[in-house]
Amino acid sequence: MGFNIFISHRETEEKYAEQLIKIFRLFIKNRSIDFTCTSIPAYSLSLWKDINSQLIESIKKCDIFIALFTKESINSQWVLLEIGGAWILKKN
Repeated sequence: MGFNIFISHRETEEKYAEQLIKIFRLFIKNRSIDFTCTSIPAYSLSLWKDINSQLIESIKKCDIFIALFTKESINSQWVLLEIGGAWILKKN
């Protein structure tokens, strides 16, 4: 059985998000993992659908919510909204 991971971050932290995904893939080999990570095309949201709705659904369905805290990300309205959504939904 697999699980979903949502990585909240600012686009400028894409390299950190990529490394985090690589670490998960390296150490968790016996389960499938689906990621939502908006700055990485393979794990991003559809440009043809409502972004807000997709973010809400992705946060709702995630098993693990990870926020990358950096000087940049704490000043991002999107990151703060995603963290707020995860908090309201009582995500891990």
